[in-house]
Amino acid sequence: MRDLFKNLLGLLIFLTIIYTLYLIYSITDFLNSEESRTKVSDFEQQIFQKERDLESLRNEFNKNDIKSSLENIKLNFDGTPISWVIKINIRDIKISEEAFREQLFKEGFQTLRNDDFVIIGPYVDKSRLEIVLEYLSGNTTLNNLMIEEW
Repeated sequence: MRDLFKNLLGLLIFLTIIYTLYLIYSITDFLNSEESRTKVSDFEQQIFQKERDLESLRNEFNKNDIKSSLENIKLNFDGTPISWVIKINIRDIKISEEAFREQLFKEGFQTLRNDDFVIIGPYVDKSRLEIVLEYLSGNTTLNNLMIEEW
């Protein structure tokens, strides 16, 4: 029993020495790194830059008048919002239907396919589809597109 206790105590001392060497290595590695040379002024500059970025994002967000956009949303009798779409007949599209949908997706517009139609939307804000109409009139040869209730 005494030998077992001596062996366990010796093992504990050995592991303590190894752990101490690991700590010494970690501390010297840290002191030789760039992180140990960081100053408080560096953090102050980063925080100041983040505050300026946050303020510019707030200004950009507040520039878009969300309240006026919410006034464009109309509700059904049961309280659900009415959604709006643009239907385009696939035969009217000059390029392939997949390429057309991919092009709209890259511009940030939702599309669906329904039988012979490509449906852009649905959006609860009708003004969003007016942006789509402007894009389509400037970048495609599609004419007489209408916003429809969906």
